[in-house]
Amino acid sequence: MKIARALVPAVLVALAVPASVGAAAADPVPDDPRQEQSITFQTTAPVGQDWVHTNDFGDYVPYASATSGLLVEFSVDPASTACHATPGVFGDIETPGRITVWVTAPGTCIVHADQAGDEEFQPAPRQTQTFDVLREPVQLTAPKVAKGLLGLVPTTFRAELLHQVPFGPGYLTTGYPGQTLTFSVAGKVMCSGVTVEHEGPGPFESTAIATCKATIGLATALSTNGYTVTYTGNELSVPASAVGKLS
Repeated sequence: MKIARALVPAVLVALAVPASVGAAAADPVPDDPRQEQSITFQTTAPVGQDWVHTNDFGDYVPYASATSGLLVEFSVDPASTACHATPGVFGDIETPGRITVWVTAPGTCIVHADQAGDEEFQPAPRQTQTFDVLREPVQLTAPKVAKGLLGLVPTTFRAELLHQVPFGPGYLTTGYPGQTLTFSVAGKVMCSGVTVEHEGPGPFESTAIATCKATIGLATALSTNGYTVTYTGNELSVPASAVGKLS
């Protein structure tokens, strides 16, 4: 297990209904005597964001300005599947119109910026940022295993599955228990096993190992020197596969 690049403190936040929804998008009215105005985002939405990289201060704080100089209001679209918003910004919760966007699960996050106008300026056309939150990557490894005598003695297949979990200022790569791994030889499924977590040598280290036994047969033992382990993934994690040696 290893500590990856440092991030701000990490937590996973449960899905919630957006705290606020801004004014509806508006287009300038041709016969409106008020001046037109526009909005420009000053912050860049996350790109290819890994969903476990959420943090105690919210994952994204959008900011935009209006050419009128009026206050821009932000909201998360109710159709968003990956995030929700809370009012204000950490350390400055009284700032009107500002929000903190919390990443909650893989999916799509849609952030709107609106300015409703006043007696001098028309409402500004809505500006929108959209970004995707990706499923969590995993690490799957397959060690060398014995074929079993002439392929007639059961082979004990074994593989390790790791994932990243929040820890202090960053995250750890640690065991991913309770996941099903499937072992195949020459394209034929031999058996499946569920990962079980085991303690590592260090105080914060662990691994998760799946094992299963199957007889591969004499012909396969003579013609094949490798096996494949696959993980189909789930709603949070991506699929993975690895190749191990048969000796």
